[in-house]
Amino acid sequence: MIAEKSDPCTRNRKGNNWEIILDELKCRGCNSCMLACSFHHHGVFSKEASSIQISWDYSSGEINWGINSTCDLCEGEIEPLCIKYCPYDALLVKNAKPL
Repeated sequence: MIAEKSDPCTRNRKGNNWEIILDELKCRGCNSCMLACSFHHHGVFSKEASSIQISWDYSSGEINWGINSTCDLCEGEIEPLCIKYCPYDALLVKNAKPL
């Protein structure tokens, strides 16, 4: 399931709930987050193998995004790689309220 546009993605990691949030004003649709994510999960750079999906509608200027159920917040990494490698600082993670 892909999260609705602008809705944060909430995941549980180490007993805490975390949200990944996209700042649509900063995102440029460069797909760096998708490539970093696919490398974490599959060891390859592939937009199709990513848990996060970002697309830019060039006619309207809107960013569409979502995160599917395979997102594990990059378990084993210090921070999610989508956030670490976003060159525009468009993604952030914060501690969420309990589910």
